[in-house]
Amino acid sequence: MPSETGTATPLDPENLDALAELGQQLRVDSVRATDAAGSGHATSSMSAADLVAVLFARHLHYDFDAPDLATNDRFVLSKGHASPVLYAAFKAA
Repeated sequence: MPSETGTATPLDPENLDALAELGQQLRVDSVRATDAAGSGHATSSMSAADLVAVLFARHLHYDFDAPDLATNDRFVLSKGHASPVLYAAFKAA
């Protein structure tokens, strides 16, 4: 979690392993989604998986049970070809 100064605290090895595992799962789910759709850019999703894993697991605050809350963080994925990784992150939540 971010500290009071806004900088991230160091990751312990166990947490790092969990983030790496989440990144791998996001890659797998992204490839499955693009395969099931018969189109898409799986490689774009794969390159963004670790970034999305860290952002969603450690920095962004979002209540999936109350998506209209004003306090929910917003995430803009300007790399639109990587949208399967965003849906994979929603699945993982």
